[in-house]
Amino acid sequence: MHRMLRRLRLLVVLLAAVTAFTACVGGSSRGPAAIAGSGSGSGAGPEAVIYAYNERSKEKDLEGMADLFTYPAVFSAAVPGLEEDLEQTIANRDELIAYFRDEVFAYIGTIYDMQVTILDTQIAGDTAIIEVEASQDVENLALARRATALVRNVVQLKRIGGQWYISHLHTQELRPVDA
Repeated sequence: MHRMLRRLRLLVVLLAAVTAFTACVGGSSRGPAAIAGSGSGSGAGPEAVIYAYNERSKEKDLEGMADLFTYPAVFSAAVPGLEEDLEQTIANRDELIAYFRDEVFAYIGTIYDMQVTILDTQIAGDTAIIEVEASQDVENLALARRATALVRNVVQLKRIGGQWYISHLHTQELRPVDA
């Protein structure tokens, strides 16, 4: 029973985190740039992946979204009351597409508003860490109501062959807000 409850908590937290990340960049004035990160390493390369991911997610382009990840891809979340972070590893592209289709987009209705602020970008060699703070206002089909939340994510990207790919999405904080 404890294992089933833990899995349910993981699904709820990861669903909320991925939902927020999936559409949170919608309020940004920056559009998706080319995702090649072979330039000066100024941070534009890895940030562009986040914007491209947002554009593809708004279109529900699951294959295009999956192209932005390296595998295995990790989704994790800190959960109040639990000592350990909850974590799910997605082994390959097909598994990620099925995860988004069956466990994320199945619960997202209308996206009313999304705003994002990139708080920090750090690049060390072929690894980038981007901290993102987002607000989301979406129709949550599982709750059958409009849901608003503030989310803080840390996204790790890896540069492979001159291109940046998302390797780990970690939700540090998810705070529901009364709509």
